[in-house]
Amino acid sequence: MKNLFYLLKWGSGLLLVSFLWIINPALQAQTSLYFDRFLSENTRIERGLSQNTVNSLVQDSDGFLWIGTWDGLNKFDGYSFNTFNKESGLTNEAIRALYQYKNTLWVGTESGLNAINLKDGSIRQFLAKENDTAGLSDNWINHITSDHYGKLWISTARGLTELDPETSKFRQVFSRDYGNPIRSNYFNMLVQDHQNNYWIATNHGLVFFNNETEQVTRFFHSPSDSTSLPHNQVNCLLIDPDQRLWIGTKSGVAYYDSSKMAFVKPESLRFSSDLIPQKEVLSLLHDKKQTLWVGTNGQGLFLYDIKKDSTRRSFHQTNKSFSLSDNRIFTMYMDKQGVTWVGSFNGLNKLNHNAPRFRTFRNDPDFPNSLVNNSVWSFEEDSYGDIWIGTEDGISILDRKTSTHHFIRHQPETINSISGNQIRTIRKDANGSMWIGTRYSGLNQYNTHTKKVTRYRNNPRDETTIPDDFVLSIATAEVPFIWVGTDKGLGQLNTLTGKFKNYFHDPDNPKSLPDQRIYDVLIDSKGMLWACTADGLALFQKETNDFMVFRISTQEQQEGTLAVNKFFSIRETRDGKFWLGTRSGGLVFFDAETEEFRVFTEKDGLPNNMTYVALEDLHGDIWITSNWGLSRFSSEQSIFTNYEVTDGLQSNEFNFNAGMIASNGELFFGGMNGFNVFFPEEIAVNKQPPVIQITAFKLFNVLQNKQLHNGDTIVLRYDDNVFSFDFAALDFTNPSKIKYRYMLEGYNASWIERSSSQRYAEYAKVSPGTYNFRVRASNSDGYWNEDGIVLTIIIRSPWYGTWLFRVAAFLSLVLAIYLIVFIRMRSIRKTHEVELKYLALEKQLFALEQKALQLQMNPHFLFNSLNSIQSFIVNNDINNAIHYLSKFSQLMRRTLANSRESYVPLRDELQALQLYVEIEKLRFNDKFEYAIEVDPEIDEGFIEIPPMIIQPYVENAIIHGLMHKKQKGRLLIAMKMDNENIRVIIEDDGVGREKAAEIRRESGIERQSRGMTITSERLEILNQYTNDTYTVNVTDLFDTSEKPAGTRVEITIHANVS
Repeated sequence: MKNLFYLLKWGSGLLLVSFLWIINPALQAQTSLYFDRFLSENTRIERGLSQNTVNSLVQDSDGFLWIGTWDGLNKFDGYSFNTFNKESGLTNEAIRALYQYKNTLWVGTESGLNAINLKDGSIRQFLAKENDTAGLSDNWINHITSDHYGKLWISTARGLTELDPETSKFRQVFSRDYGNPIRSNYFNMLVQDHQNNYWIATNHGLVFFNNETEQVTRFFHSPSDSTSLPHNQVNCLLIDPDQRLWIGTKSGVAYYDSSKMAFVKPESLRFSSDLIPQKEVLSLLHDKKQTLWVGTNGQGLFLYDIKKDSTRRSFHQTNKSFSLSDNRIFTMYMDKQGVTWVGSFNGLNKLNHNAPRFRTFRNDPDFPNSLVNNSVWSFEEDSYGDIWIGTEDGISILDRKTSTHHFIRHQPETINSISGNQIRTIRKDANGSMWIGTRYSGLNQYNTHTKKVTRYRNNPRDETTIPDDFVLSIATAEVPFIWVGTDKGLGQLNTLTGKFKNYFHDPDNPKSLPDQRIYDVLIDSKGMLWACTADGLALFQKETNDFMVFRISTQEQQEGTLAVNKFFSIRETRDGKFWLGTRSGGLVFFDAETEEFRVFTEKDGLPNNMTYVALEDLHGDIWITSNWGLSRFSSEQSIFTNYEVTDGLQSNEFNFNAGMIASNGELFFGGMNGFNVFFPEEIAVNKQPPVIQITAFKLFNVLQNKQLHNGDTIVLRYDDNVFSFDFAALDFTNPSKIKYRYMLEGYNASWIERSSSQRYAEYAKVSPGTYNFRVRASNSDGYWNEDGIVLTIIIRSPWYGTWLFRVAAFLSLVLAIYLIVFIRMRSIRKTHEVELKYLALEKQLFALEQKALQLQMNPHFLFNSLNSIQSFIVNNDINNAIHYLSKFSQLMRRTLANSRESYVPLRDELQALQLYVEIEKLRFNDKFEYAIEVDPEIDEGFIEIPPMIIQPYVENAIIHGLMHKKQKGRLLIAMKMDNENIRVIIEDDGVGREKAAEIRRESGIERQSRGMTITSERLEILNQYTNDTYTVNVTDLFDTSEKPAGTRVEITIHANVS
């Protein structure tokens, strides 16, 4: 068998099948399952099945469907497949068995056992090893199940293995190395009955293992015993709710009657007939309706009604796209929504038992008694209960007892046939005659008793003929009148005279028809005639022979209705209200008593605004056809439930006026691909909300290997703020009709609505914070899972955005402010202290300057100067007296001027100094010579120095140095630039400091020069006050014989630049 399957290589494909029951008379008593089939490469599936041969199926606790194929394991969410193979971590890609136990999906392959953790997606592998009795019996795994004790049982090609899933410990049972009492190593399946005993399917009979006595009983096929096992190769087992054991073998199916210890083959499941030869059974399934599904190896699917002992068959038909994809049925599974999945050799088939039971009638070239043409425009029920169907190619009359059709068509060779085949409307009159309106071929009366046809055609030269040959609608009034709506007016036919009274649109007459084209006419319950036109609704006024016209007002249009008054159809409800279909104007409700319109559009839940006909069923609900399917409007809840072609409709496009409710309440609707028939009560509404799952999580569009479930929390870095989610509602009934809405609380202001093709949410540049991502979904009938799912998303702040950082930053800021304030206050205090200090220095400096000024203007100097002037005058030395007096006055003025400033230009100080030296020279009769030398680099007018600094030292040199010298002395005052300072040299060749001190002692005068002392104090204060450098160095001079030869004073004064 292994070699056989390896030789079979098939293309990758998926076959999804929607369920629809219908009885086909051509198959006589057989009932077929009709499928809507499409392959994996079809664009309706986002990603196809990895391979076409489906061996195993299971739905996990989250709702995902897992599909095992010969080339990969597929996880299906209703829209796309996620494939697992060896690259994903499986031991082998040929999947043979699937089973979920707790949070683990166990996967059996042709080469080993795998355990997929459904929470985190991790995979563990288990492989059989030679001579290892504590491991798997073999790597070829046929089946996995669990017993009532929590142990897993793995059926392999070389033995049976028990596995403790909690400890991952294996125990081999009935293996080739374990004393096998059943003479077969090839185990296909194990099941446990309600008494905890085990039934084991092998390739060499059926085995019963009594769990209490550990006794083994074997069952074999005996050709001579009809109650024996049908065949020794037992492929599958099933225990139904009545604890009946069903056995599928290579030669049919049977159940075990324990009371008779016999195998019973149901009569209707005996496959050894001429039609169906005895065939191998590969799979079994029991549904909720007590039906046993039997999958065979080549003969398709058999549905056995256990209570009725009757069987129906479904099989693949090459020219039938709705049939099974293949007749070899390997596995079957019923999911939580009641959908049955059938895995075959060539695809996966989906059978939805809960799908709306819309019966569809179409033209089938293989069955001549099927519908004559698929384009259906009208219906009418005749007096016998048969349904007349007007099509694009004649009339089909459906015999409701046999579901067969016979036809009425135009026959050119005889006048006793209908005038044309393009039928647009059919109505029955009170006499049972059928009135048939055609496209461009006029009106026909068909007498159902005599089969005679009477034609009515337009004659432009006769105003008593039908207004136009394009007949759109008919209403049968009181005998003998018939109202006929045409493309060019409305006619009233008197059947007794065969004459028409016609009504047309007159632009100058507001009481005429609002438009020539009459889409529909209706005689209401009060006997009033209504006409739907291309520009309004008209009510015929019998008394005045004119019309009252109703239109949706401009004000109503401005309030949100569509600006359309083209009415396709009108139908009356049991309470006397009206529903109108429109051309792209939505569904219109009209109350004739209040003359008010109410319009329902796509915004209210309609799938499409092109509405053709609206019928009230016996339960008060309104059924509406459109260009996008069929809708049911609940009058009580004001909710639309929409149905599409995927629900079993003939197509999504219907035709105007192609709708009827039969006398038994059955509804008929026609379109471009046949017609649908159903009882409204059979169209059950699924009120079970779907389960929602996150199917993918991406960061910067990169898929993350992370399984997410409701209530999970995702923590992201601050720069991982571009992310997206994929989601799906795991309701496989009709996934294309599921709707979604999502919201990221704290980011989205409102819910975002999405269709089934937009199952994702994308976010970019989301700020740090905590958010809740919510998803809700409806099922295919519009019932929402309002709780939905929620994920908590935490986007962490960067280090500079954390609360710790913010607190630290705040404290740092407070500390910085404190330090700034503290330092500033200290600076202010220091500044204040310095200011006080400077103020004190200024006061001291000012006092010293005053003292210096006093010294320069002391009485001794003034008295001596005046004496000198007097002496010049007495000695009649007028010139010297005048010269001395002039110099003296200039000196006084300069001294007073300089004393007012802290700094004076060097020129001014030199002038005062020169005046003083000249006065002293005159006073002492030219006792000395002097020279004042200024470095040419010194700008006397640009550089400023403190006043009265140099003069005391010059005075000391003259008075104490030069005046005691017998010879004529010499005084030098030199100024040189020394960087930013002026170096002042005062040098005399007098007697020297020691001789001067000796002379003072001998004369009894022991005093230090107050001028020099005050000047030294001034210089010290200036050093503190200005932070400049003021220094005084006094050097004694000696001649070559080391005798005193004068004094040199060097004063360093900072030169301010003015």
